[in-house]
Amino acid sequence: MTSRRYVLALVGLVLGLITPFIAYNFIADDFGLFWSASPKRIWTLEKTSKYLMSYRYVPRNFDGLLVGPSFSDGLMDTRAIEGYRVYNLSMDGGNATELRSAAENALQRGHFKLLILCLSPYTTKDAGIKGSQINSKEYWGSLFSLLPINMLIAKWQVYRDPGHDLMRGSEWGALNIQRQIYTWDDFVRAERDDPLAREVRTDPRALADLKALIDVAHARGVRVLAYYFPNSLWRSGTAVESGAWARYQAQMHALLNRPTDLVWDMMGPEYIALRSDAACYTDGHLSAAGARLVLADINREVAVHVRGIARPTVFPRATPLACLGAPGAGSGYDRSIPARSN
Repeated sequence: MTSRRYVLALVGLVLGLITPFIAYNFIADDFGLFWSASPKRIWTLEKTSKYLMSYRYVPRNFDGLLVGPSFSDGLMDTRAIEGYRVYNLSMDGGNATELRSAAENALQRGHFKLLILCLSPYTTKDAGIKGSQINSKEYWGSLFSLLPINMLIAKWQVYRDPGHDLMRGSEWGALNIQRQIYTWDDFVRAERDDPLAREVRTDPRALADLKALIDVAHARGVRVLAYYFPNSLWRSGTAVESGAWARYQAQMHALLNRPTDLVWDMMGPEYIALRSDAACYTDGHLSAAGARLVLADINREVAVHVRGIARPTVFPRATPLACLGAPGAGSGYDRSIPARSN
């Protein structure tokens, strides 16, 4: 065999192996990049998945976005927000740079009406893309890189063990993260081990990225709503007392057009029933019960201030405990679990 025939044979073999793989990935279209109009869920690699979905799937199927770090990600099912189809583009571990990459992508390609921001110091304490999950090269990599193999592995794992599918029901972006249920001692220890005061520091580039995202929304006529994540009293005490929280809020207010942007503070006194109930939290994040209350409050703000529909206040509650209830109610704190011995 001549060298030319050898090369042609080798090329033919490679194409014969790769072409079916690429064809399968194109037909599956896991991120809705090319042709598929069916609902798309997240299987693995949340940041990559949401970034790629922001090209076509999200702009074509939704008219609102919820954007923030993990505090507005897991268990925050935006189907509870009435009147709009709001995709939860929040990311576990996402900072302002990463969130901007996906949200700006979607805003520039769709016809959105709402941008709901979850304001948390975690988003602006650092900047830049962390790791390799968010990369424009993955657009075509979804056909022939290792990404499709990761999707196949994730699908196979769910098929074998559907009970551990943490991303079940994620067609609207929310992850089904069932976090740990704490005893009282465990809860207080976890909250105080990771106080908010450590996160209240801002990176100038992160502030610029968040500002750029807000400016894109304004330029495209998208209504901006922003709420301060309701950290528990245990986790936020030091930051509030030292004045660090007030300084952070002043920086956030400077980014927003407050006469037109709707901003509300879930760290305020009217949310004390939520913030003082350990059952509303797990490891600093919201429990399932806490997430339902925060979503109900977001839904009320949208109804009253955007849709013009009168709704009763979600807080304060008649009881000082907003989330602690019967087993199975989604609380993050359960009195019935005995404390661990150290």
